[in-house]
Amino acid sequence: MIISKRNGKQIFLPAAGHCQDTNLGGAGTEGYYWSRSISVGYPGSASSLFFSAGHPVLMNYYYRYVGRTIRPVRK
Repeated sequence: MIISKRNGKQIFLPAAGHCQDTNLGGAGTEGYYWSRSISVGYPGSASSLFFSAGHPVLMNYYYRYVGRTIRPVRK
């Protein structure tokens, strides 16, 4: 569960894992989510959110061909 510090709204992000080639990894223990931000210096990468038990939430750029979850939201 992620809670906004700005307005207190919440969003649930399940630990859906990720997929690379035909391999599913981290399902049930790790969450990988794409953001809408593509890397300026390397358009083959986009910003991604990662979390797992015992680790902080991390944003980094990763290759776009790797299967990661999206969580559409509306304003």
